[in-house]
Amino acid sequence: MNFSGDYTAGDAQLAFLIVVSLYLPTFEEECAADCNGDGSVTAGDAQQIFGAIFGGSCVDPLPLPFDSAQGDFDSAQGDFDSAQGDFDSTQGDFNAACFVPFDFAQGDRYGAQGDLRWEVDQKISSEDQIWLEIQDDAMETVMVDVMISNETAQIDAFTIDLSIAPGWVFTDCMEGDSGGIWFEFECREVSPGRITVAAYTIPTAFDAVIEEGSYCSLVRMVFNTPVSPGKGNETPVEIIGIYDDLGCFMKSDSVRLE
Repeated sequence: MNFSGDYTAGDAQLAFLIVVSLYLPTFEEECAADCNGDGSVTAGDAQQIFGAIFGGSCVDPLPLPFDSAQGDFDSAQGDFDSAQGDFDSTQGDFNAACFVPFDFAQGDRYGAQGDLRWEVDQKISSEDQIWLEIQDDAMETVMVDVMISNETAQIDAFTIDLSIAPGWVFTDCMEGDSGGIWFEFECREVSPGRITVAAYTIPTAFDAVIEEGSYCSLVRMVFNTPVSPGKGNETPVEIIGIYDDLGCFMKSDSVRLE
């Protein structure tokens, strides 16, 4: 629904906002939000879109990403709807100010040919940062927190892709100390060596957002490894993709706590 070429928590959030009449969609957005194709947008569509982040799907195929450089939806195929006019970039696209898309023809988040990646350009905010904090919990157990410091950005939806280092075993995942505000939250190893975390709130409900100026953990993960982590500084997991409200965040170096 944000026409990024992949499902994110922001898509599910927008579908639910349409359901409760808190967002007036364009024709294209409403069609995309009707995930099960029954002709209406319901809470079930929002739920199905959220599930699609972790490997599910909607009835219709994903639309191609908006090409902000060309000014239309896919310059190779033609405008999004030449009769109605180009996709309106003023209504929002996938953080075009912060990202340019990886070559979607080479694969997608789950594809065998390659991963969906977003290349960061010079407009990433140095004031909004995301990083990993790693702490040895026991002889063969390590806890990893995904931390954020958001000086300029509110957060009410996020999607994060992470890769697991060889030899490490993902065992558990839970909300970080930002928990309690999420309408939906899920963390799952979607394929061997790949974790996806996604969550969103309903922003108008009880001020359910992470406000600017916050410093907190979004998610805590637990890993086991056959080698004692105290014998080395290997990082068990790496952030490889950030989306939705995290799209313009700067990725900082991981921190190992003593």
